[in-house]
Amino acid sequence: MPRYSRKKAIGLLLCFSAVVALGAGWAWASSDETSTDNAYVRGDVTGLAPKVAGYVTVVEVRDNQAVQAGDVLFRIDDRDYRARLAQAVA
Repeated sequence: MPRYSRKKAIGLLLCFSAVVALGAGWAWASSDETSTDNAYVRGDVTGLAPKVAGYVTVVEVRDNQAVQAGDVLFRIDDRDYRARLAQAVA
């Protein structure tokens, strides 16, 4: 069984002590951070629903853009409705 020299033993002890000291220092430095798992974000949310069903073809607004009542937000594909109208007229 190999014997460790005194210098190697002291070196290993110093390395181990340094790792423990760094870990303890990191734990102490980060202990003032507050963490939570029940955070929430507050915002203005409004329900949105179309009067007719269909596929959205164009989005007229950008993300986070302020809008007013009556502004066009989306364009819905009207081909199905035009075909039904033409069929009803014929």
